[in-house]
Amino acid sequence: MPKDYQKFLLSYNGILSEGNIIFGLSSIGHFLYDLLGENAYADNPTPQNLLLLGATETIYIGWQKSKNLYQMIDKSNFMVLHE
Repeated sequence: MPKDYQKFLLSYNGILSEGNIIFGLSSIGHFLYDLLGENAYADNPTPQNLLLLGATETIYIGWQKSKNLYQMIDKSNFMVLHE
């Protein structure tokens, strides 16, 4: 997990605004936009080394560990739209 996202979680633990979501962490495992749950139940299997950090209606926001960069990824086919 990127260090800047870890710092974000310590201060905010997720954001939901007008359908745009930055995932947080749930200690009870039942939070709707839980980072671990969302990665486990994504519509498509997530590629190796990709951590989903947030979403809009049609796009995932992810962090590609092997490349050490953030990506915008199409939810329907996991095509990288922007790095």
